[in-house]
Amino acid sequence: MNKEDFMSQTIEIPDFKNEPLFDFSKEEIRRDINNTLEGAESIFGFRFPAIISGIDTYGVDISFKTRNPADIDQVIGNFYGTTEKDVDNAISVILGSREVSEWAQSSMKERAPYLKKIANNFREMRHFLTALVVYEEGKIRTEADADVCEAIDFLEYYSEYGPFLEELNNKTLLNFPGQRNEARYLPGSPVPIFVSIQPWNFPVAISVGPTCAALLAGYSVIYKPSVYSSVVGYYIAKCIYDSGIPPDVFHFLPGSGRVVGKYLIDHPRVTGVAFTGSTDVGSSIEKSVFDFNREHIKSLSPALRFKKKVAALETGGKNAIIVDSDADVDQAVVGVYKSSFGYSGQKCSACSRLIIVDSGTRLYDAVLSRLSERIADTKIGMPKDEATQMGPLINKSAVNNFYSYLNLAEAEGGRILVRGNVPAYLNGYFVEPVIVANVGANSRFAQEEIFAPALAVFKVSTFGDALMLANNTEFGLTGGVYSRNPVNIQMAKKYFNVGNLYINQKCTGAIVGRQPFGGFKMSGNGTKAGGWDYLLNFLYRKNISEDTMRHGAVLE
Repeated sequence: MNKEDFMSQTIEIPDFKNEPLFDFSKEEIRRDINNTLEGAESIFGFRFPAIISGIDTYGVDISFKTRNPADIDQVIGNFYGTTEKDVDNAISVILGSREVSEWAQSSMKERAPYLKKIANNFREMRHFLTALVVYEEGKIRTEADADVCEAIDFLEYYSEYGPFLEELNNKTLLNFPGQRNEARYLPGSPVPIFVSIQPWNFPVAISVGPTCAALLAGYSVIYKPSVYSSVVGYYIAKCIYDSGIPPDVFHFLPGSGRVVGKYLIDHPRVTGVAFTGSTDVGSSIEKSVFDFNREHIKSLSPALRFKKKVAALETGGKNAIIVDSDADVDQAVVGVYKSSFGYSGQKCSACSRLIIVDSGTRLYDAVLSRLSERIADTKIGMPKDEATQMGPLINKSAVNNFYSYLNLAEAEGGRILVRGNVPAYLNGYFVEPVIVANVGANSRFAQEEIFAPALAVFKVSTFGDALMLANNTEFGLTGGVYSRNPVNIQMAKKYFNVGNLYINQKCTGAIVGRQPFGGFKMSGNGTKAGGWDYLLNFLYRKNISEDTMRHGAVLE
């Protein structure tokens, strides 16, 4: 290909569209969800197995139960759980499987249709999965539906952009007479195994994103959901198997993170780990992977030292929203409220620090007054009820942690300005939303992720001071600014050190293809879920150059 032909090439950008959310103002949508919520209870209390190569695997005894966090007497599912032996069995299947090798050697264009089929399976089960998330995770219906839609978005987006990357690479290589150049994206080894360990707070979306990105990249995947979202995880696994994907390339192993999760991460034949969760666990995984690459890889034969073990990590946040004197106060209050108290603050992207730029008290008082009114009007209740705005925390430990931090804030000199009300009749892990003032910028309450509806509020005199305070944390995930001042907005774009910055909008709810999500510092290692470059975390590029001129005679 000459330079003129190369420059005249066209590359078509994939025509990706986000899955529309349900419009719950429509009576038929509400009726369908209400019917599904009622019908979903028919599976509660079932005994759920692990799945290895598409075959249900039952243990001897029940290992753990998942419960409705809004009604702690209601058991959602019983699990036999998995053991180290089950992990070894799954990995043995992968290592001895011909279809695993064929899967790894196929192209993303060949693997992408399976993701399309999985997406369609999610569409068919959308009402049911939404209902399960409401019951097992305590999300209100709008947030539960958004979780399922985001999973569909991941599947459709990656299935479009994987083949696009392959085409892009080859179309951007120059070929000259007598020489042919090509590029191939390959997974991490001849028998690549990725472990996907995912959390309970976005049990559908965050489980599906890394899991199916790894599948698209050619890996075999072992998926371990949280013990608090394993029923949802089981039905995710069923959707994946029902796509017709080769059974040996996917395995569902629910169980304890301390036992099964750690064994998976440390296993010498695992070539990659995708993890979303706490910063402490993420850091331990990073260290484990580093130690393996430095020491344990030496124990493998040279043929197996194909590529270093990799980790795609997304961990915590201590995110701040800045409101300056030029902000639309009504817009800011709505955004701060949704960012701080949506899903009871159980999002790594949630706003837990509010910084108000005010040389006096007028803006400060106005923002807190309106936020207080919203908190007072918040309907705390059962997530399945249409009127509920805030549901429970995930478990008793989270409740204890929340009150421990409130006590700590008061011990550190803080003052609780606003406190919501939890109805006494509720039998779940409910807590009240709070706003706390007068805590120091370096206090534990202002520095540590609480993962609950707890907002620390600060007042500073200048926008520069606000940015310094916002950046004064070990995390770097999300941040927000409410301002109509172009100078301040430009300053935030340059100096607000986060992976996802939102201007005049809430700092939660990143949308696939629009706001690829992920942070740095102690919030992760820079992966951006929902962006085309996220796939590069699972791939390496092999360039091939062939001299096509045939010289001389062939020896007889």
